[in-house]
Amino acid sequence: MEMIPKMASVVAQASGVSLRTPENSHLGLSPSTSSQSALGPYVGRTYDLVEDEDRQPFYVGMRGVERKFSLCKEVREMRELDKLMKNFNPALTDKPELRVDDYFVDSIREVAVGIPAYMRMWILNTATLRKKVTWEDFDLHFLSGVSRPKFTLRQLSDDLFVIEIVAHLQGACVFGVKCRGITLKDSPFHIHAVNPQWSPTNSFAVVPTQTFCGDVVRVDITCKDQFGYLYPGASDTLDISLSGPAVIDKMKVKDNKDGSHVLFFKATKIGRYKIEVSAFNDNIRGSPYEILVLPTRPDPNQTKMEGEGCKKAVAGCVHEFVMEPRDKYGNSRLVLQSGEKWNAELVEVNTGEKVKIDMKPVKSGKKVLFHCDYRAFKAGKYEMTLSVTEEDGMVLSAAMPNHIVVLPGITSGKKSILTVSTTNGYWTMRDQKKVWQLKAGSNLDLAVQSCDKFGNYKRKEISQLVCRAEYMEETSDSAAVGAGLDVKVNNNRDGTFKGSITGTKAGKYLCHVKLADEEVDYSPFYFTLMPAFLHVPSCVALDMMKNVIKGGVTGLVGEENIVVVQGRDRFGNNVDMGGHDFCAILQFKPDAHTVGKVSTKPISFMSKDNRDGTYSITYKTNVSGDYSMSIVSFAKHIMHSPIPLCMKGQRDIASVIVDQSSNVRAVAGERARLRIIALDTFDNRQLSGGMTMYPEITLRAKTNKMILQDPLLEKDRRKPLRTEVVDNNDGSYDIFYESRYIGEYNVIIKYSDENNKAGKQEQAPQQVKIKNGQFLRVQIVAAEVDRSSCTISDPHFTAEAGIRSHFTIITADRYKNRLHKGGVRIDVQAWKEYLPEGSDDVLLECEVEDNNDGSYHVHYTGKISGAYVSEISVNGEKVEALSQKVTILPGLTDPTACIFEGEGIHTAKCGEQASFTIVTKDKFGNIPDHVNEKFQVFLQPHAHVKQVKGQDSNSTTRVRAKSIYNGNGEYKIEYLPRKACLHQLFVFYLPVKKRPGWSLVRQSYVTDEWSSSLIFKCTIDISAGRACASTTTAKGNGLGGTLAGRPGVVAVNVRDRFNHPQVPDEDQELAAELIDKDGNSVGTTTVSQREGSTNEFIVIYRSHQEGEHKLSITLDGQHIVRSPFSMTIQSNDIKVEELRVHNNDLIWDSDIALMWEQKHVAVGSAKAAADYLSQRGGGSTQVVSIAEALLESEDRFGHYIQRKKTMSLHSRIANLAEFYTPSTRIRRPTAGSRGSAR
Repeated sequence: MEMIPKMASVVAQASGVSLRTPENSHLGLSPSTSSQSALGPYVGRTYDLVEDEDRQPFYVGMRGVERKFSLCKEVREMRELDKLMKNFNPALTDKPELRVDDYFVDSIREVAVGIPAYMRMWILNTATLRKKVTWEDFDLHFLSGVSRPKFTLRQLSDDLFVIEIVAHLQGACVFGVKCRGITLKDSPFHIHAVNPQWSPTNSFAVVPTQTFCGDVVRVDITCKDQFGYLYPGASDTLDISLSGPAVIDKMKVKDNKDGSHVLFFKATKIGRYKIEVSAFNDNIRGSPYEILVLPTRPDPNQTKMEGEGCKKAVAGCVHEFVMEPRDKYGNSRLVLQSGEKWNAELVEVNTGEKVKIDMKPVKSGKKVLFHCDYRAFKAGKYEMTLSVTEEDGMVLSAAMPNHIVVLPGITSGKKSILTVSTTNGYWTMRDQKKVWQLKAGSNLDLAVQSCDKFGNYKRKEISQLVCRAEYMEETSDSAAVGAGLDVKVNNNRDGTFKGSITGTKAGKYLCHVKLADEEVDYSPFYFTLMPAFLHVPSCVALDMMKNVIKGGVTGLVGEENIVVVQGRDRFGNNVDMGGHDFCAILQFKPDAHTVGKVSTKPISFMSKDNRDGTYSITYKTNVSGDYSMSIVSFAKHIMHSPIPLCMKGQRDIASVIVDQSSNVRAVAGERARLRIIALDTFDNRQLSGGMTMYPEITLRAKTNKMILQDPLLEKDRRKPLRTEVVDNNDGSYDIFYESRYIGEYNVIIKYSDENNKAGKQEQAPQQVKIKNGQFLRVQIVAAEVDRSSCTISDPHFTAEAGIRSHFTIITADRYKNRLHKGGVRIDVQAWKEYLPEGSDDVLLECEVEDNNDGSYHVHYTGKISGAYVSEISVNGEKVEALSQKVTILPGLTDPTACIFEGEGIHTAKCGEQASFTIVTKDKFGNIPDHVNEKFQVFLQPHAHVKQVKGQDSNSTTRVRAKSIYNGNGEYKIEYLPRKACLHQLFVFYLPVKKRPGWSLVRQSYVTDEWSSSLIFKCTIDISAGRACASTTTAKGNGLGGTLAGRPGVVAVNVRDRFNHPQVPDEDQELAAELIDKDGNSVGTTTVSQREGSTNEFIVIYRSHQEGEHKLSITLDGQHIVRSPFSMTIQSNDIKVEELRVHNNDLIWDSDIALMWEQKHVAVGSAKAAADYLSQRGGGSTQVVSIAEALLESEDRFGHYIQRKKTMSLHSRIANLAEFYTPSTRIRRPTAGSRGSAR
C-alpha cells in the first residue's frame, strides 16, 4: 500500500500531466483498444492506482484489438490471481536471474499522429529476482521507419513499465527493446502512425430509459475516433431524429465544440419514442435509442366522461357512466398510485343537494377507467365536482363543464295533485269529504299536476289522465256509469292537465280521477246534480208515450181520455215542483183516410197542476179517426207535440182494403203474403184484431191454359189453394198462400167475430166486401229458371257452311212452367270434334238472341265443315241435356276457291296425253261432297301463232277432255293436243245447284250456258311430239350418187307424227348405212346436226367402190320416208367443175369449210370450193373432229360463209383414211353438248 503514492508520482513525472483533460489527449478520458494476449487476464497487481469511480478508467491499447484492458481492473484482479500466476509459471521462484520468458509486453501496432500512446511491460517474477529491475536496465533504440516517434520509458512500479510513444508524421517505424542485455522476445516492435477518424462503434449516447410527460429529457451524445478519443469533426454531419406517438416541435441541441453534444426535448404524449443519432450517414453505437414516456400526475380538468349517465338521468333510477382519468396533457392513466384517491359528487344548482357518486377502478386494455354510478331523487340541474388526492396528500379538484339534468321519474298518481272548482254551485262536508252540489248543465272544473313518486313536478307528461264518473242510485249501493255526463280532459303538455265535467242527468255521482292507473290525491270525490228550471220543449206526455202504436196514440170514441204531462228541465230531468199551465188542442188531420164526418174546428182542453211536477189533461171526441194533439205552454210545444192521435171506432168490419205491401203477384212455389186492413162503418181502420178470416183462393175459369209437360196435373191445378191467416192485432190480417201453377186467381174473404161467440148462438161466417166494390185477384208467375227443365225446340243441328242457322231454347222453372220473360244468361260454345294432332281448336260462331218470352234463339254460323260439339250453360252452369252435336256441311263449289294444278296447265306434247287436276272447294276452303259436277275444257292457239293450212284462225278448237272424279273433291282432266304452239286453255264450270251472288273469275254467271261459266284461263306451251320416221324426209345431191372416193352429202329433215320439226330424243337414234348390191355395208357414213338448224341433220357417206348402192337412213330403228335410197357411185374421172352445185340451197361439206377457214378465202360459190379442193391434192386430207361446233351464217344476198372461231391446223387436218371407217356413227349431240360446243 505504501507504493501507491510513489507510482502516482512516477507517472506524473513521466508524462508531465497524469490526468487527461479536454485540452490534451493523454491517459485520462479516452479508452483505447489493446492487443489480446493469452496472459492478459492474469497480469496485474493489487495496487489501486486509478480506482476513482467518478473518472473514466485508464485504458491503454490500439485500434484493431477486440479486448480492452483496464489498469484499474487488472490491479483489482491481481489479488485473486496472484496464486494462480505462481502455479502457471513455477520456475519464477527457482531462477535468480531474468530470462526472456520472465516478462510480458502489451505491444501496440497503431498510434494516432500527435497523440501519445502507451505500451506496458510487466516483470512476472520480481519477488524472486536477486536484483530488482529498474528503468535503467532497459535499452530502447530506433531501427528504421519514415515516422520517427519520440519514445519515453517510465516505471510505474517494480513490475510495471510504460513506454510513451509520440509520432508526428504518418508512416511506419521499427524499434527494439532490451532488458539487461536480453532482447525481448517480441522485439523489434512495428508501429504505424495514422490520422484519427470518426468511429461509429466508439461513439455513443447516454439516453434515459423512461421519463414522464412534461419533463425535460437530456441526452448526452459523445463522438469519438477509432482510438477512443473525442472527435469534434463529427459535429457538422451529426443528424438527430426523434420519432414517437406525437410530433415534437421544440427540440434543442447544444454543441460543446469538443465532439460531445447535449439534446434537450419535452414530450407531452405517452408512448415509446425513438432517438436516432447518425454522423457521416452512419448510426452511432446503440442507435436508435428507445425512451418510454409515462403519464404525469393526474389532472381532474382533463378527465373524459362517456355514457348517458353523464348527460341526463331519471329521478330514482341508477345511472352509470365511464370516467377516464388523464394528466394535464390529456394522456390516459396507465396505473393508479398507491395513495391516489378519486372522489366525485353531484350538487343541485338551486337547492345545493348533494349526491354521492360511487367510483370503481377497472382496467380496459392498458388504460385505467372508473365505472361510476349514482342515484338522484330530486329532479333538477346538477353540477359534477371531481377531486383527486395524490400520494403526497395534495388534493386537486375541478368542476366539470357539463351539467347533468335529472328528469322526473315515472308518473305516480298518488303523488299527483288534484284541484276541483266550480262557478255555479257549492260544496258541503259529508263523511269527512267535500260533496259538490250544482245545477244540471254546470261545469265542474278539474286541474291535475302530475308528479313522480318522489314528488317531483313533471314538465312533460305522456300518460293519459282518465276521468270517470259513476251514477249512484238513492236506494242501492251499486254504482252504474252515469249517463249524460260530458267529461273533457286536456293535456297541457307541461305536466299539467285540465278537465271539466258537465252533467245533464240529475243525481249523485262518484268521480274517479286516475293518472298512470292510480287514483290521484283527493280522488275519488262525490258531486250531486240537481234538476234545472222547467223547460217546456223537454216536457213529455206520459200516458201517450206508453200507448204509442204506429207513431200515434189510441183512444175510444165517446169516452173521456186522460193525458198526463211530466214537467222536465232542458236536460230531461223530472221537475218535482209545479207552477205552470198547459193547454191541449185537438184537431183532425187533414190527410186522414176516412169518409166519416169530421169537425175542422180545434178543440181546447186545459191542464190541472198536480203540484209534483205533473199536469193532467182530460179530452173527449165522438168522431173516430186520426187527430193531432198539440200540448203547449207559453206558445211552446212540449216534446213530440203535436202528437198523432187515433180514435177507435166500431168493432164490426164493414169493408176491407188491400195493403200496398201485399204480394198480388207471387212466384210459383214460393210463399206469398196478402195483407188486408179492416175498416168500420166510418171507414176508419180497426186498431185491434180478434176476427177470424176464411179466405178462398181459386183459379179463374177464363184463365188461359198453360202448356205443361204433364197434362194430368191440370185437375190438381183447379183446386183451391191452401192458405194461412195471421192476426196482427192492429186491424190488419196477413193471408199466406202458395201455388206451383201459374195463372190468375180469385180471392174471396169471409170473417166471424170470435169475441161475440161466448153466450151467443154460433153464426155463419160473413163475406167481406172489398172497398169500392172491386174484385180481389192475385197472379202466380213462373219461378226462377231451372236448368234441368229447359228444352230445345226447332232442333236444326245441321247447316251448310256460311249459312246462318238456329235452334230455340225454351226456359222453364222447376215446376215445368214456362218462363214468359227474358233475362236468363245463355252461353253457347261449340268446337270441332275431331282435329289433327297439334292443330288449334276450331270454334263455331254462336250468338244468342233473347226473345223476351222465355225462348232464346241460338244462331250459329260455321265456315269449316265437320262435326262440332256444343256446350250450353244457363246462368254460368253447364246443362248436359241441352248440349248437342252440330254438323256443318260443305257449301257449294266456289270457282274462286278451286285449285288448278298439274303439268297440263303449263306444258304438253303433241300426241301425248296431258292432264291436270281441279280441286274443288267452297269459299271457306271446304271440299264439297258433290259428285258429277260438270267441267268443260277448250284449247285455242294463240292469236300470233301461224295457223295451220285449212283451219279457221278464229274458230275455237275443241279438245276431247275426260273428267274423272278421284274423291275428296278432286277431278282429273285429260286432253290430247295435236298442234305444237302456244295455246289458250279455257275451263268452264256448270254447278249442280246455284246460289245467287257467286262471284267467278272475270264474270258472274246467271244462266247455265257454257259461255258464261268460264272459271279458269291460262296459256299452255304445246311442243312438238316425239320424232317419227314416217314423217322424216331426206334430200340432197347425195341421193343421186357421188364419185368414188368423194363424199356424198344428204340432208335429213326430222319431224314428229304431226309434221312438226323435232329433234330426236335421247333414246332415239338417227343412223345411216351404205349398202352395196350384195347387201354388205361398205364405205363410211357420218351423221351430224347441221349448224343453225333444229331438226336438220347432214349424212355424209364415202366409198371407193363403184357401182349401184343403197343408202339406208333409219330413225329409232325404222326407215324414214323412201328409205333405203338407190344411188350410183361413179368413177373419179369426172371433173370437179361438173358437180352439181345449188347456190340457193348449198349443203356445205365440212372439209371444204375447213380449207376455206384456214386460208381465209372468202368463197361465194361451191365451184370455187371444188377448185380449191382439187388444188390440195384431190381431197387427200379431211377434218378430224366433226363434233367440233362450226358457227356459220348465211347471207341472203352475198352467199358467203364466214368462220367465227379460229381452229389450229395441226389439230384439225389428218389423213382421211385414218379417220373414216365403216363402223363410224355420229349421233345427234345433246343439248348440253351443243351448249358447251358453242
